[in-house]
Amino acid sequence: MIKIALSSRKIIRMRFINYRKPLILILGAFILLNACKKKSDNLVLPDQLGNEQVEPNTDSMLVVTSSIAEDSFETDQLPYQLLGAMHDPNYGRSKSEVYSQFTITDLSPNLNAVGNTLDSAVLTIRYTSKTAFYGNLTSAQNFTVHQLTEDFPASGNRIFSTQKLAYDPTPIGTYNRVVNLGDSSTVRQGGNLVKVAPCFKITLTSAFANAIFNAPATSYDNDANFKSFFKGIVIKSNTNHNASEGAVFALIVDDNLSKIAIHYNDSLQYDLHMKSSRKFANYEIVDQNVSITNQHANSNQDYNIVYAQSLTGSKIKVEIPNLIDLAKDKTLVVHKAELIVRPQTGSYSSTYPLPQRLLVLQPNDSGTSIAIPDLFSGKFNGDLRSGNEYILNVTDFIQFQLSNYKATGTLRNKLHIVIPNSDPIAPSRITVDANKTPGQPKFALRIVFSEP
Repeated sequence: MIKIALSSRKIIRMRFINYRKPLILILGAFILLNACKKKSDNLVLPDQLGNEQVEPNTDSMLVVTSSIAEDSFETDQLPYQLLGAMHDPNYGRSKSEVYSQFTITDLSPNLNAVGNTLDSAVLTIRYTSKTAFYGNLTSAQNFTVHQLTEDFPASGNRIFSTQKLAYDPTPIGTYNRVVNLGDSSTVRQGGNLVKVAPCFKITLTSAFANAIFNAPATSYDNDANFKSFFKGIVIKSNTNHNASEGAVFALIVDDNLSKIAIHYNDSLQYDLHMKSSRKFANYEIVDQNVSITNQHANSNQDYNIVYAQSLTGSKIKVEIPNLIDLAKDKTLVVHKAELIVRPQTGSYSSTYPLPQRLLVLQPNDSGTSIAIPDLFSGKFNGDLRSGNEYILNVTDFIQFQLSNYKATGTLRNKLHIVIPNSDPIAPSRITVDANKTPGQPKFALRIVFSEP
């Protein structure tokens, strides 16, 4: 019950009745539409007295949730690349492999001149930081380095996470140990051993080193000739971890420490640079959890547990079937619309933490996720909040759909909740509690609206 002062009771009561009359008609229609569904959206109406908000006893918006496959994404323009393999007990196995070309800056080095003696060839790639990983880093990992037999896509062509290139199956380097992102690396610079920032480091085979050392002189005439002779490498992840083992970590390929160093004559060195070279990562979900794949195959159903996983994994489809009923009221104004998202209890841990933020997108005609207006307004905030929840502002999207319906007679009623593939770049995931029980929903679309 709303309490009001006696002196102004009659005036305020009249305003309240005039305001509620059209809303009662709307709510009545919603209740009829949803009586059999027993769904809830936690609809909130503004109190005309300005003291508190009034929440109707019966929620009225129908929200349907499911998991669908995530889109591929561009990896060649990212500031760092992911490498590694992991076995998330709730999401299955995944792995990331790195491809890179090399650039020469010193032309015609004449490496195999008479009297020169080859020492070794060493690959180093700088780690991003000691905290730039996801999963369990204490498990040993196996990587092999292979020489590409296929050219990189032509310059200007976009490279996506599903891209692969052919390679020679004989490895030119092998790594089989625990990855330590925090230890500084010792590398040879000329005739000296020096400590540098932590690096992924592999000594390459003498066969590969000899091939580079004894390459035809014309191979070093210019960078294009060199890329034709040596197309680049792929670092492959080969470990099949047990559940809760393995991790994916980040490398800065575009760095001065990221290179193949050819050491010769004890104190001389020739570098093949990864910095300023083209590179990309192939990220693959090897065997996704059956609970997720079942939803992908039956995404038109409503699920109370749904899944989002970055890097080609999964995204959450949110459908608002009765948005059309709001749109038919030509005077209704949306003041705020928010999706309230909470993780399933016990589904995350320090090994598999919650994503730092979520995004809300909308599907275009081909089903690809594109931006919603709220992402450009500066009001969207998808950051993880205290209490482990996300409040995702979709006000502009909802209002635009209502306005578009008035103008054209059409509207879109689907949204996609995704984990961003950048900032940070990580194979993060969240299991969402999408229970919509009236009165205590874990997942809700909360709308505040009025009629002028």
